[in-house]
Amino acid sequence: MALKSSVIASLGSTKKNYGIYAHSYKVTGLMDTSTGYMYGIYALAGNGLYNYGVFGTLFGYNDGAGVYGSSISSDAGISTGGRYAGFFHGDVKATNAMYATAFNTPSDYRFKENIESVGSESIDGLMKLNVVKYDLKQITVDTGDTAKVPEYYYTDDSKVLERKHYGIIAQELQQIYPDLVYEGKDGYLSVNYMEIIPILVKTIQDLKVKVDNISDNPEKAAQRNEKAINATDILPSVVLYQNNPNPFTENTEIKCFVPDGITKADLYIYDMNGHQIDKRPIYNRGYVSIIIQGSSLDAGMYLYSLITDGEVIDTKRMILTK
Repeated sequence: MALKSSVIASLGSTKKNYGIYAHSYKVTGLMDTSTGYMYGIYALAGNGLYNYGVFGTLFGYNDGAGVYGSSISSDAGISTGGRYAGFFHGDVKATNAMYATAFNTPSDYRFKENIESVGSESIDGLMKLNVVKYDLKQITVDTGDTAKVPEYYYTDDSKVLERKHYGIIAQELQQIYPDLVYEGKDGYLSVNYMEIIPILVKTIQDLKVKVDNISDNPEKAAQRNEKAINATDILPSVVLYQNNPNPFTENTEIKCFVPDGITKADLYIYDMNGHQIDKRPIYNRGYVSIIIQGSSLDAGMYLYSLITDGEVIDTKRMILTK
């Protein structure tokens, strides 16, 4: 038969014992394996006081899990290293919110090698991050059946679609901390936000040292502040602002402040390989607004820099989506 499904029930003292053993698969070569859904166990529950599609309980005293899940086809079970309600051997993904009292990441030094302290460059890295707020898009799931009603990634009542979200664009973070960005099998990027926390801790530590140094030398700190104030009175600082909106699909606005004392100012746009693709001379002084048209660029990530009197003032990132 091309389609095979079986159930085996057994009890005993052999190495592997199954209360229920079920598998469902299509035989490659006899049937089209690109469509359809295959279920090892498909269970429904409802209309009771408590309802469980699958209920698993770990009893006895040995290690194990009430529910064991694996994404590895040859997996016959591994040691869980403890007693758990659920144990998953492989990546776990959820389309909506997950709730837990605590999320613990294994961090014992016995799991690690090539350990080295993070340097003070963490401050510079954090200052380059572009923190954004955004709405999530609803995503259509490809079921492989064109005649079937489209299915969606998020449920209609999903709260994640209703609310604003705050975070970092993965493509931007990848340019600064590539080890914190992962690419899934679907080609989309995700961010390891948990490991941004140690970088924040290091930054706070470095800032604390600087604050303590200023506190220990109040006279020198006052002299530095006075010089900074006088310099501001004479010549306000040149400022390059983050483009808005970012990401953008049609047009985006880049604002900057160029004081009267600046002789020459230009806005340069580069691709991520460092090739210059546009130059916008800035003739006005004060607050200046420059509109970038999305139709003039291909979809992707770009860098833009403000250069005044031969000095690079700042560089920021912008993303064009189409």
